Amino acid sequence: MNQIQGPCSNLSSQKLNKKSEESCYKTLKQIGAINNLKKFGDFQSCDNLFNQTSSRKKEGDKLRKDNYSRVNAQQKFDIQLRNEIQYKDYFIGGIKDIISKEKCSQNLKQMCIDQINQIYKNVTYKDLYFNSKKQLHNIILTKKYSIAIDLDETLVHSEELKPNRRYDFQNQQFGIFIRPYCLQFLQMLNKYANLFIFTSSNIKYATTIMQILDPLKEIFQGLFFRDHCTILQDNTQVKDIKIISNDLTKIILIDNNPQCFIPQPFNGIPIIPFIDNKADKELLILYQFIEREIFSAEDVQQVIKRFFQFQQFRQFENGMQAFQILYN
Repeated sequence: MNQIQGPCSNLSSQKLNKKSEESCYKTLKQIGAINNLKKFGDFQSCDNLFNQTSSRKKEGDKLRKDNYSRVNAQQKFDIQLRNEIQYKDYFIGGIKDIISKEKCSQNLKQMCIDQINQIYKNVTYKDLYFNSKKQLHNIILTKKYSIAIDLDETLVHSEELKPNRRYDFQNQQFGIFIRPYCLQFLQMLNKYANLFIFTSSNIKYATTIMQILDPLKEIFQGLFFRDHCTILQDNTQVKDIKIISNDLTKIILIDNNPQCFIPQPFNGIPIIPFIDNKADKELLILYQFIEREIFSAEDVQQVIKRFFQFQQFRQFENGMQAFQILYN
């Protein structure tokens, strides 16, 4: 048998065969990979897919980063606001601030003065025999507390359309401004209380505003409007919250008009009127008060009596006299 000549002459037949098998196996793997891709177009598609995936990943990373930054900034802002807010001075502190400021509009000042006089009427009203509305029996209360909330100058301000005014919502009849933090306020309250709108406006207007504030119908359990209000002998329009629940220890009414509280003087929480102030923080302050004082109370009437001390108004001749002596 002739010996193998050339560069492979020093290799044994066994080593040569092993080397050849490894080379063939490697070649077959390469061919298999190419066959899987089949053609040049597949290389191109794969490359595009890689680029798209990479691009989407970058976009996703950027979106997550932006969301994180936004949430982080909002949290810092909320913490700063909470530190600035002193709910112990709620309402009366705001009234004092508005009345004392020269730059505040005369309209807003007069509304605050009216509120003080309405508080006086609320706690000194003598006629207890008004025509109360009957409780509606189809209302199902699923949470411990119930809160009825006014609309105009409490959650929103509406007016006839004016030129050069940028409204939060408008139609052919009117434009509205939504009070700052309104939606957050309602969403937070909704976690712990049954929420209702109770307005002295007509049903068509009230329904329109309710749909703007709660388009998915996830917040409010019901709407009470002008027909549900009670008329006193002097034609004063008030809101009897017994129409919602007879348990006055777990229900409150929030309204910028304190004389609406006359049927239940110590179930009402007043709020400074809102017109169009974008820097308004009253709903944030009010939420802190409700969260820390009302939602831990077994009897909300006792909390409201103790916090506001409006029963002291009875010893004076009118609301402004009481305000000037008690708070100045």
